Amino acid sequence: MNIYRRALKIHGEDNQVNMAIEECGEFIVAASHRRRGRHRDIYKFAEEIADSEIMMRQMRILTPRGLVDQIKREKLARLAKRLDRKEAKTAQSAKRMVAQIHRNHRAIAVTMRIPERMLFGGQRKRRLR
Repeated sequence: MNIYRRALKIHGEDNQVNMAIEECGEFIVAASHRRRGRHRDIYKFAEEIADSEIMMRQMRILTPRGLVDQIKREKLARLAKRLDRKEAKTAQSAKRMVAQIHRNHRAIAVTMRIPERMLFGGQRKRRLR
């Protein structure tokens, strides 16, 4: 019997669920302190992560085998899709910004009667794909 099952057997499911709630609460406090710059002790933050992970391993035992892993795979797949969309949107925004900068430089050059060949460090503009 592994240590997680032993803890559940010896302390009981209800006690361990209460302990999981407590440990997650302590993690939330440590994360909040870290975010606000009040808690510079990385060891304390890591300690609360470890405590929460230990309790989550016990909580997994209370669910049907494989259910948490299945849900986790689904959530990670959705996250990957959202990240892909966000990266594509960011790349498009960057291309638009560069194009706008080039247009602005051209407008300034026309106004100041600077030859186009002198723009962009003497290099011709490469087309963005």
